[in-house]
Amino acid sequence: MTGEDHHLHARTMAGIAGAVRRGQIEKALDYYLPDAVFEETALGHAFHGRAAITKLFSDFVTAIEGPTFTVVSSFGSGRHAVFQWVMSGTRHSLVPQLPDRQAAHREFTLQGASVCLFNADYRIARETVYWNPQAMGPSPAPPSGTAH
Repeated sequence: MTGEDHHLHARTMAGIAGAVRRGQIEKALDYYLPDAVFEETALGHAFHGRAAITKLFSDFVTAIEGPTFTVVSSFGSGRHAVFQWVMSGTRHSLVPQLPDRQAAHREFTLQGASVCLFNADYRIARETVYWNPQAMGPSPAPPSGTAH
C-alpha cells in the first residue's frame, strides 16, 4: 500500500467508525458505493446495496450502546485493504442478526478483520467482515428440560 493509499483507506475506515459511533448512518453510508456489498461472515449474511446496509447499521446503532471501533493494523495495495480491528460496547437490546438473539445489557470487546475492495475514489465496493459472534458473550441458558 502506498503511503497515500494507506492514508485514504484509513481515513475511510475512521470516517465510518466515527459516523456509526455518533449514530450518523447516512454519513457512514457515504463511504460506500450505492451498490456496495457488506458481507457478515459470522452471521452468514451478505447485505447488498444502500438500503440493506442502512438497515444493518441502524440495527447495530439501536442494539449497541457506546460502540468503539479501533483499527489495530492495516495493509493493502491499491484498491484492496485489510483492517484488523477491536470493537467494544454494551448491548442494550437484543442483537437481531445474531442467530440465538444474544442477551442484552452485557459489555463486550471483540476483535475482527475487514477485507475491503475500494473504487478509485476510495469508496467501499465490498467489505467482508470476519469476527467471532461468541465474543458478544454467552447466550442465556435454555430453560431447564429444553433439548439443544
